[in-house]
Amino acid sequence: MKWTDKQQKVIDTRDRNILVSAAAGSGKTAVLVERIIKMITDEENPTDVNQLLVVTFTRAAASEMKERIREALEKMEEDNPNDLNVQKQLSLIHNANISTIDSFCARVVKDNFDKIDLDPNFRIADENEIEMLQSDIVEEMLEEYYLAADDEFMELAEKYSTGKTGDSIGELILRMYKFASGQIEPEKWIKEAISVYDVSSKEEMEQSKWMQGYLELQKNRLEGILSQLNIALTISESEDGPKCAKALTPIIDKLQEITESRTYSAMQSELQNIPSTRVSGKKDCNERKKEQVKAIKNDATKAIKDLTAKQFNLTLNQVFESICETKSSVEYIGKLTLEFMKRLKEQKEEKGIMDFNDQAFFALHILNEYDKDGNLVPSETAKNMATQFKEIMIDEYQDSNIIQEAILSAITKGFGINNMFMVGDVKQSIYRFRNAEPKLFLEKYNSFSDDPSADSVKIVLDKNFRSRREVIESVNFLFDFVMHEKVGGIDYKNGNGLVLGADYDKPPAGQDNSTEFVMVEGGDKSDEAAYVARKIKEITNPETGLKITEKGKDMRPVRYGDIVILLRSMKDNSDIYREQLENNGIPVFSESKTGYYKTMEVMTITNMLSIIDNPRQDIPLAAVLTSPMFGFDSNQLAIIKTENVCESFYDCVEQYSLSGSDVELRTRLTEFLNTLTKFRNMVPYTTVYDLINTLLDETGYAFYIRSMPGGKKRLLNIQALKEKAVAYDETSYKGLFNFLRYIEKIQYLAKDDGEASTVNENDNIVRIMSIHKSKGLQFPVVFLCNTNGTSKNEANQLVSGADGNIGIDCINNKLKTKQTPLLKTYIRMSNKEEDVAETLRILYVALTRAKEKLYITGLVKNAEKQIGEFESQIYDNSELMLYNDVIGAKTIMELIGKTIGRNKAFDCVRTDKDATECGNPLYDKDSFIKVKVEEQPDVILGLAAEDITDSIKKETMLMEMKQLANKENASIEKLFQRFQFQYPYIEDITLHSKASVTEIKKQSQGMEQEEEQDAFQAFGEEVELPEIIPDFEKEDIDEPQYLTGAMRGTAYHRIFELLDMELEEYNQETVKKMIDGFVDAGLIDRMGAASVMRKDIIDFTKSDLFRRMKKAYANNQLYREQNFLMGVPACEINSNTTSKETMIIQGIIDLCFVENDKYVIVDYKTDKVDTMEELVERYHVQLECYKLAIEQILGSEPGVNKVSEMIIYSVHLGQQITIK
Repeated sequence: MKWTDKQQKVIDTRDRNILVSAAAGSGKTAVLVERIIKMITDEENPTDVNQLLVVTFTRAAASEMKERIREALEKMEEDNPNDLNVQKQLSLIHNANISTIDSFCARVVKDNFDKIDLDPNFRIADENEIEMLQSDIVEEMLEEYYLAADDEFMELAEKYSTGKTGDSIGELILRMYKFASGQIEPEKWIKEAISVYDVSSKEEMEQSKWMQGYLELQKNRLEGILSQLNIALTISESEDGPKCAKALTPIIDKLQEITESRTYSAMQSELQNIPSTRVSGKKDCNERKKEQVKAIKNDATKAIKDLTAKQFNLTLNQVFESICETKSSVEYIGKLTLEFMKRLKEQKEEKGIMDFNDQAFFALHILNEYDKDGNLVPSETAKNMATQFKEIMIDEYQDSNIIQEAILSAITKGFGINNMFMVGDVKQSIYRFRNAEPKLFLEKYNSFSDDPSADSVKIVLDKNFRSRREVIESVNFLFDFVMHEKVGGIDYKNGNGLVLGADYDKPPAGQDNSTEFVMVEGGDKSDEAAYVARKIKEITNPETGLKITEKGKDMRPVRYGDIVILLRSMKDNSDIYREQLENNGIPVFSESKTGYYKTMEVMTITNMLSIIDNPRQDIPLAAVLTSPMFGFDSNQLAIIKTENVCESFYDCVEQYSLSGSDVELRTRLTEFLNTLTKFRNMVPYTTVYDLINTLLDETGYAFYIRSMPGGKKRLLNIQALKEKAVAYDETSYKGLFNFLRYIEKIQYLAKDDGEASTVNENDNIVRIMSIHKSKGLQFPVVFLCNTNGTSKNEANQLVSGADGNIGIDCINNKLKTKQTPLLKTYIRMSNKEEDVAETLRILYVALTRAKEKLYITGLVKNAEKQIGEFESQIYDNSELMLYNDVIGAKTIMELIGKTIGRNKAFDCVRTDKDATECGNPLYDKDSFIKVKVEEQPDVILGLAAEDITDSIKKETMLMEMKQLANKENASIEKLFQRFQFQYPYIEDITLHSKASVTEIKKQSQGMEQEEEQDAFQAFGEEVELPEIIPDFEKEDIDEPQYLTGAMRGTAYHRIFELLDMELEEYNQETVKKMIDGFVDAGLIDRMGAASVMRKDIIDFTKSDLFRRMKKAYANNQLYREQNFLMGVPACEINSNTTSKETMIIQGIIDLCFVENDKYVIVDYKTDKVDTMEELVERYHVQLECYKLAIEQILGSEPGVNKVSEMIIYSVHLGQQITIK
């Protein structure tokens, strides 16, 4: 492989601390592997592979790196079998120190447990177990404190607890603990955070570190306003400008003076004295420039007033009083947190468990100790370990935290040389929630030298070998403007942008690979998702869709597996996109993270376990009785309750089973109670896993859920619950009661899992994933969606900043007032700055996943208003996006829109055409971005008709009843008449505003009811099910894959759609070659192709129908897989209604062709039937809809306005039949 000069420099540089800033797609992993290979095969100074410590971010990355090294060594051994050093390295590779930081810390702790007096039999606890333990300790602590009723604690509880349960106080303790646990010295950090409140005077507070930090944030905002005013001044003094410097200069001078203020009180005072001026301008000036200057000045004035009112609204006295008022609260929370930490440590030691944070903390203190001045220095253990490693290599260094940095720094220089090699990209640091500290990278980036002979060297890999030019240039255009040192800590424009390194084939004529920025006008997220689905259908069309480069091959049509949809947050979003794609027939894989515990089958099992543990729980008991497991109905429950007046519903059930009036019901309740008693007796000696298994077997519930729609997924959901039971049994908690608490805690802590998936993520399917999960991956086509989604503001009572400050609300119990102290405001503002910086990095990661085509979409309620907001940015001539604009951006779309609004690419939607002459520096740049607005079609949106009708009925009835009640002579009869009111259009309520042809076909045959009946009948039948084996007992068995009937039918339809009409002969050999070609081109997956019998295709080509089709094909009058959407009166397609309400019907016609100036419709069927008449009976309604669609859509076309034939072709029978 040919390396670039910079890559070669990374590979060859030795005996130095090296920081490699590797841009997205720069081949950093390949370069890192090559560096390792060169080091361990250096003939003059070889390094054994086990003398290198390589730390990766994930286990998968470690495995991949080790595998790459092994393959390279095996290739070298093959080329030179007598190379003893290569053979030696191959023998050592299995024990190479290539692992995650967690794995490295685990080795350190296990090898040195005696140094910290640790029980060697410790285990890493499950995350949920640790959180349960923390919760238990907090509850136990607070109970003790409430019983003791200490005055200080009770005052704290009165201020911050919503009730006497202590939940809010517990949350404060756990939040402070979370902040502290990411520090090298947690206890010291808490004490230092509290000491910030220990100020004796206002003057001392004004000089404090946090107050100076607050002033710096405000100065940044003032400098942004100054930049705007200076732009206005430049415009004003230009050749035909309004010449109104007198109105601008006094404000500019005053703001410049304020930015030099050193105290809060001085800045607050000066902000009150901003001069008030008016922009008038010369009479003969350019009117547009005058308005531009006036607009900027007005915006600046408004921003200054906003700053004064919100950030300097408190007097210095009030700021000081709030610090004094909250001091005791912060101190007491700190005291509680320290006690909690002590108890948690004791409990972990007693149980012999630890979490990953503990493991890192133990490794830190094994490898470090304190000198006489209290500084952290390497321990003897670290010095000895350092002699084992000639180089420490850290991958993804931008995601390191301070504890990891201290651990790895302790074992450097073991050979008397600088030997730390760090590679990463600070622009891709997106794990702040895991305590990642990008400042570690930035500090070295700014201090390391470009000189290769220096002790500490910086090398920048900027060439991107992943993406097309259009993707790279569009990314550079955006980030040149929005990412700079003020926000993000790095100047993207100067030396940190992407450089084209990939060599792609030229796209086909007419194909534009520019990035598309699409504003989707609509009411909710489903409208944006629907657009994305339509666009995917469009670009995956084999004939007219997008073409991409196949590595080592010619260009080919894009397929589903090439596409990814990236979302900032999967929660509440991924299901919407998945539903829209599935509705459009697009296969999709989405790793959902919600909904698991709300599924019917999981709720039924957990409710049953709840009443096995304690039957006196009315809601779970009623849910189990009415579930398919036992089959009681609500009327029967009402009878049970009314015949027995007992406090507990369980007592009612017991009483009815003994003396109830209905003998059959009494018998069934006795059977239920016997079953329940049996399971309750099993609890003391049965694991939860075995209890669930027995429950499923003896009730037959597994058979039932398998027979339901989506039965395979439902079984997998139950399987997942059983695996959670296995995981629970390995914790320090035991018994059914604690298992139910375990599950409740998972849900309470918002750790709900997604439903099980029956789709393999390696299939030819569109993937939906979070931006975080996409890091390190690449895709030919990327959709970045939901860019107009907003993130939640920080609303916690207790907040902490990166500089170690803690802020809490100031509450005065006597006055019943609540105030946000300035310190808390400062912490929130500094956190906001960090959040925005990470948002920019997340955006960079998302955009740089794309290889060939990038789509950016966002939902807008009002496209015209949004365009106006974005296009107005052209009047801002700033070279970089101002600090205030970046920090103030609420969404990713706003950042992108306000950037592209300055460019000529926005002209296609721009309404202010004169603005293009204002000389914006971004206007003429080639952005390689196309701007589009997708307006919604005129269809019914929002609420279903049923919801609308119910809402109208209820509101109308309530209003009329109130009117009647207010009349003294309102009669009972009239009131009764109102209650007897019947909606005159009740028939329309049952209609769907939109339906597919398949749904109409089912409705006409009553198939939905039949399927439901079949599912219930199957519940009682003996059905042999495959054994459900938990993951921990599985062996590596290759299970055969199979297709369902529906999937097989889809495969046949796909082959018929792609069928080559120009083959001279159709035989086993030619048909096999044709289908294999479809597979190679990615037009059908291999499993689907294998399910198609070649004989069926050959038989079809011998039919009279195929002969007619070939003739139409030769005349360019053959149409395959034709989508349609039409509106028709409901009564025309549903014989059960007389309503003339319009229904939207959608469907896909398998094939149609023109013959003798009339249309012939063909529908392929793979149903296993005995006669063709069965197919006619099943599908005649479906074909009638197709006929109606063609005649409605093409009715105005001269000479072709009727369908002459409707033909069904049966693959199973090899016959055709015409529907008359």
